[in-house]
Amino acid sequence: MENSKNFIVFFDTNFLIQCKDLEQIDFSELFGDFNSIELLLTEPVLKEIDNFKTDPNRRRSGKARKYNSILSKILNSDDTLYPINKDSSIVLKLAPHYKYIDLANVDGLLDISNPDDMLLAYVMKYKAENQGKICLITHDNIILAKAHNRKLDKHDIPESWLLPPSKDENQKTIETLQKQIIELKKNRPDIQVNCFLEDINGRLTEKPVVKLFPPLTPEETDYFINKLKSKFPLKIDFSEELNIAEKLYKPNHARFHFDFIQQMHVAQTKERIDNYINVDYPEWIEKLNKWLSKIHFHLYYKHNTLRLVVNLENTGNVFADDLRLELSLLNGCEFIPKSFLEYDYNIALSMPKCPNPPSGRYTKSPLEFLNSSYPTLYNFPSKPQPPYRNKHKLYYEYKHDDLEDKLMFTCDEFRHHAETKSLSFDVLLPGIYDYSEIKQKHKITAGNIPVAIEGINAFEIETEKCSTLDYVKEIIDKQTQTIR
Repeated sequence: MENSKNFIVFFDTNFLIQCKDLEQIDFSELFGDFNSIELLLTEPVLKEIDNFKTDPNRRRSGKARKYNSILSKILNSDDTLYPINKDSSIVLKLAPHYKYIDLANVDGLLDISNPDDMLLAYVMKYKAENQGKICLITHDNIILAKAHNRKLDKHDIPESWLLPPSKDENQKTIETLQKQIIELKKNRPDIQVNCFLEDINGRLTEKPVVKLFPPLTPEETDYFINKLKSKFPLKIDFSEELNIAEKLYKPNHARFHFDFIQQMHVAQTKERIDNYINVDYPEWIEKLNKWLSKIHFHLYYKHNTLRLVVNLENTGNVFADDLRLELSLLNGCEFIPKSFLEYDYNIALSMPKCPNPPSGRYTKSPLEFLNSSYPTLYNFPSKPQPPYRNKHKLYYEYKHDDLEDKLMFTCDEFRHHAETKSLSFDVLLPGIYDYSEIKQKHKITAGNIPVAIEGINAFEIETEKCSTLDYVKEIIDKQTQTIR
């Protein structure tokens, strides 16, 4: 804009409500080196200001009351204006009064009952009857667009004129409560929990693959039974085992002397042979059938064990007194004790051992005249000592010897700003057929934590169908190679 100009400025209600006080606004930022600026108060702005006096928003109602007070001064002044600066180059005054019908006839597309459209009609009517630099300032994009379509001189309110966003009562209440919470937390523990999954070899996995094993068909079961029966056939001929026992005497050279050992051959009885043929061997076939009927479950358990790692840290300023940690697995998952992995899994995948045919055997015993006796040494039990309990360590609340979906831990004093406590558990997912994710839930309570700390972690999983037949072939081939 050219320097040394006089400006007639129309504005909407937001100019008075959302901007700084008129005395604080730098009008040269928008109008340059001006001579004078007249800010015209129109009827739609006056009505909205009057309505805002009782608005629940304190900033809006405070601004409205201020400009209503200024309006009273304008109405009581001789020249009906209110100076904004000391030299009165910027003044606030009332716009001319126009009849409703006259404003409606300015532009047939404007709805005069709408305050924004009435403001535009005021500008157009005034411009048609007066000369000079007439413009409109607003922060409303709809008003700016309508003014642009009608070729009116318009300006968007500069950001520097606007007040910072106001905080309503709810926001102020929230901030007050947040400050109180921060103060309270200074004197309380703050337990952080972080969980992740690893495979059984300790490699971090974001989306584990779970192997699914279908049961063996009756035909496949018969195939393995026949294969094992041919590998370990039933022995029927025991004629060589019924020889007469013989008694032998052999010298046995010891380190510093020699004595005589009696070695006797003992033949098997017919009763033992009948028991092997009619009981032991048929029972072995029956055990094989049961083992093969459940092998897909054992393979599933063996190949679908994951490791859940739970890290706990107290980032507060005091220790957690009498802390209790509850870990739960959802979706049918279960925690596995180490004894279960070391014993049950290995036993379950071990093929039932074929009974050995009975055979004669040699027994050895020293001759009676060389037997000697030695004094018996007794170990007297020591006085039992109470178990040591570290008050900063997490302990199981009860013994964990079987599959469970929940574990409980206790700690007398869970220290703050100490090393992160890391717990790891082997987990089993028997319900994986129905779920696509693993869920772990934790709950922490303590004597000086007013509200329990709870959370749920979810881990996506994928599934892979495997051939039970191939796995069983490998197991049987490997185990039969070490027999006989």
